[in-house]
Amino acid sequence: MNILNRIIHRLCAECTWAKLGLYTRFVYNKRKSLLEYNISNLGGGQFAEFCDLAVVTFNNSEVVEYQIRTLKKFFKYPFRYTVFDNSTKEERSAEILAICKKHSVGYVKLPKQEFLPKGYGSYSHGIACNYLFNKYIKHGGAKYFMLLDHDIFLIDDFDLSKQFDSQFFYGAKHGFYIWPGLWAMKMDVILKHGVDFRPSLHLHGDTGACNYYHFFKGMEWSKFHLVKDVHCFLDDSDDDIFRNGYSLMDDCWLHCWNASDYMGKGVDNKMNRIFAMLEEKLK
Repeated sequence: MNILNRIIHRLCAECTWAKLGLYTRFVYNKRKSLLEYNISNLGGGQFAEFCDLAVVTFNNSEVVEYQIRTLKKFFKYPFRYTVFDNSTKEERSAEILAICKKHSVGYVKLPKQEFLPKGYGSYSHGIACNYLFNKYIKHGGAKYFMLLDHDIFLIDDFDLSKQFDSQFFYGAKHGFYIWPGLWAMKMDVILKHGVDFRPSLHLHGDTGACNYYHFFKGMEWSKFHLVKDVHCFLDDSDDDIFRNGYSLMDDCWLHCWNASDYMGKGVDNKMNRIFAMLEEKLK
């Protein structure tokens, strides 16, 4: 009976993912964005000397403010930064738009994803990443494309162009692929192989797992530089990184984890302390 239940559960999952794939391809991907602000092309022809930096943000305006400020101070390569808003709360979207206007950066309100069942956050993030790349980045003319999580911040000088001297990607390894919260590649490589940030049912992988088939299948990881990821905790008495911790990545990126508190852990104290740390770095 257990075997039969597992078979039925798997078939139901396969059907759900197939339905979502079709709806995403023929409905979501054909929708227009709900709002655009300050969307521009830096020009200079194909593969011009700049990086297209993109972030998918979700129901948190403060992290956008700090991400913009830290990038402007520490990102030592020409870049165009665009916020792609996947928020479900209109008041948060209004705050994020106001911050983008304040800093004169691009803003796109992504189409609604009302067709997704509850609990499909990774799928939501993945199709949002695919949408922004195909609609806004693919033909933008940049030499590099970098995708960031909305709660990751630069805390020291970083030159993206120096990360590709001996390899085609930069980022943190997540199982068998590169985590799309700190993910960068040369645009010519992406255009040659294609890209797909969806999770994978068959590979049991989170957001970005489908890129395994495009870039990382058969990869000898030991031959490449991978971002060093060190877990840090604000208080020794609590080892829950979602509530009390953050990651220090390559000694220059600080990743908060769970900034929007989608896990319901309670993160106000944690975020206030991290924002205080960032203010010190920004002095």
